[in-house]
Amino acid sequence: MKIYTIEHKNFEYDVYMGHVIVANSESEVREISKKKSADEGKEVWETAKVEECGNYTCHRTEPFILMSDFRAG
Repeated sequence: MKIYTIEHKNFEYDVYMGHVIVANSESEVREISKKKSADEGKEVWETAKVEECGNYTCHRTEPFILMSDFRAG
């Protein structure tokens, strides 16, 4: 699996601004982000910027969110 970042620029409150996700593909990253969405809605993750950061080498084998950036208001 790979480590990815995904982020958007819709600056509001009570929204996830981005995540660090361990997954197998960019499409998997987008789907995980949609499932975790808050007030930003699911649509924002369709066009959010995704970057591959490196390889995941630990023991977990299922995709997961490693870290999130939540803007509370």
